[in-house]
Amino acid sequence: MGVTGLWSLLKPVKTNALLTDCKGKKLAVDLSAWIVQCSTSGPGGSTEAFIKLLCCRGIFFKALKLLSCGISLVCILDGPVPPSVKKSVKSRENFYKYTLELKELLLAIGIPVIESNGEAEKLCAWLDFNEVVDGVLSVDGDALIYGAKTVYKGTLTNKVRPSAEKYEMAKVTSVLGLTRRDLIAFALLSKGDYCDGVPNVGEMKFMELMKEFKQNSIEDALFRMQSWKNNTALDALESKQKSLKDFKISHCSQCHHQGTKQAHVKSGCVACQTVQACTSTPKDAVSQQHGPVCPCHWHCLEQETRPYGSELKIRAMALASDPGFPDNLIVKEFLEHDNLPGDLKTDILTPDFRKIHQIFHNSLNYTFEKTMSFLIPTYIKMALHGLVPMSYVSYAEPLSILKVHTLEAKKCFMVSWVIKENERQDLGESFTPGTCFEISVPIGLFTSNFPEMSAKFNAVNTKRKAVREGQRQQKMTSFFKVMKRDRT
Repeated sequence: MGVTGLWSLLKPVKTNALLTDCKGKKLAVDLSAWIVQCSTSGPGGSTEAFIKLLCCRGIFFKALKLLSCGISLVCILDGPVPPSVKKSVKSRENFYKYTLELKELLLAIGIPVIESNGEAEKLCAWLDFNEVVDGVLSVDGDALIYGAKTVYKGTLTNKVRPSAEKYEMAKVTSVLGLTRRDLIAFALLSKGDYCDGVPNVGEMKFMELMKEFKQNSIEDALFRMQSWKNNTALDALESKQKSLKDFKISHCSQCHHQGTKQAHVKSGCVACQTVQACTSTPKDAVSQQHGPVCPCHWHCLEQETRPYGSELKIRAMALASDPGFPDNLIVKEFLEHDNLPGDLKTDILTPDFRKIHQIFHNSLNYTFEKTMSFLIPTYIKMALHGLVPMSYVSYAEPLSILKVHTLEAKKCFMVSWVIKENERQDLGESFTPGTCFEISVPIGLFTSNFPEMSAKFNAVNTKRKAVREGQRQQKMTSFFKVMKRDRT
């Protein structure tokens, strides 16, 4: 679920990241988020078995799409036991078993998988914070609160415009003036996975509170909120604020100082420093201290408590909803990291094509050739991007460039690749040598790997264009000659 209102709070720093912008990056993925996305894509009333098929197929193609664009992935699994601070702690036993099945598929594809001891989002953030990965691909903002530096909100696999919303912690600090500890403070006030928050405190009131903290030279919002329940200074201010309601002191409607308008007309006003009548001061100017300050007891108390108005109000609501606010176990969950798994391998692994075929043959009844028709193009593109050595795809070679076309607003070569006769040990005996695949590859990417073939195609293509242009010019010349003859 994430923290309610967080994306709205961070909207001023949101940028759009295209799929192509992430080329060469290594991203940590919370696998449970992908499972939820895929499981909700089916029709209502779907059986559990059908939902599992949807997830298996959906995650397979999501992963291949990102890998083929030069994006390296590290998938993170939730641990078998959720954090004790979660509001509704449900058994993860069945879900955990299914993630282990998907782990088998991802490892066979070559994607490293790490099992977290707690929340996957937490480990994703740790990997990003320590620069093991370049960002976190997620749908909720817990990763930022856990310490991630960059979060891509979305999937990057949309067919129309592959992109995601990008949020950088550096921009959150520079533009909004919020630190990670401030985001933890916001999480405590908002509804989320770990608490119900404080009623009627959203992102706008939170920003008002942060502004007030800065005006009062309070640098650490989280530390200040942790002191709320035992803060005697705030207790005293709250008592003074309540006592304001008990005072019944008349104030002039003209200058808003103690006394009546009639008395001021007759004897003047001490605060206005007049001996007869008084000055006209707008009420809002008095509240902002733009006019002479009224020396009465009520205004003295009001002036003392006004700078803490937002804090006193939100503090009162927070302690009314939870006398122990804030729960320091939640703060600890966000700030402290679990014991890290011993194996943190994040490099792409050698694929096991036979294992992938076995999984898809059993679940979707795919033939070996159909499974490989998805995998071979992906691994060829991965090799071209440099994610894996070219030796990983030694069983295939480019045969010819068929044409130039546009794919996702990028100029690409449509290239025919052929399976070699003697280089197909990993592909299985049932895979026919000489089989061709037509694969779209960005022109620059293919040219950097096969400059001679690209140059040869461009030369031939240029010659063809020149011939076509000559034929067009000849036709136009003939046409105008006929037109001129008909006129004469």
